[in-house]
Amino acid sequence: MNASKKTQFDRALEHSTVDFLTNASDNEVTAFFQEEGFDVHTLAQQGRDALARAQVAAAGSEAKEASTGSVNPFSDIERPEYRNLAHELGINTMFLNRIRDREVLLSDFPAIFLERLAAGLRVTIETLRQYLSLPPAPTVGGMFQSDAKPVIADEASPFTTVARESGLSEDEIKRLFE
Repeated sequence: MNASKKTQFDRALEHSTVDFLTNASDNEVTAFFQEEGFDVHTLAQQGRDALARAQVAAAGSEAKEASTGSVNPFSDIERPEYRNLAHELGINTMFLNRIRDREVLLSDFPAIFLERLAAGLRVTIETLRQYLSLPPAPTVGGMFQSDAKPVIADEASPFTTVARESGLSEDEIKRLFE
């Protein structure tokens, strides 16, 4: 689907699917696919193939980032620590995924939130700003979906818009500015 034709619902559904696959246990994911009538062994092979393609794409992206002197501050975080970081920031992992994928306008981040995020990632604010100033990254979900190329957002969106699309309430969003 063309990125410009995606509705807010389509984007939220894509990110919630990635969020589920990121946070669910192996047994939950297996049960989900079996209930949907998928052959888990075929899916596993397709997943390995997609992962290989994603690693090739990521290697190219990392080379591009290295040439600009930028380091991905999210790259060394394991899943439990990633979830804990989202919790400490007062956001869900879906929103953190979209921040990681640089889908939020850097100029739109609340300064206090950037400080907390940098501290949680154990990097300087300057390092975080350099990373977030790069163009949006391809979503992991897009890389695993099919034979088609992953859809990459043309440009980043406002902080509050992405927060709402990620399922944060108005009260939760307000607290991010405090």
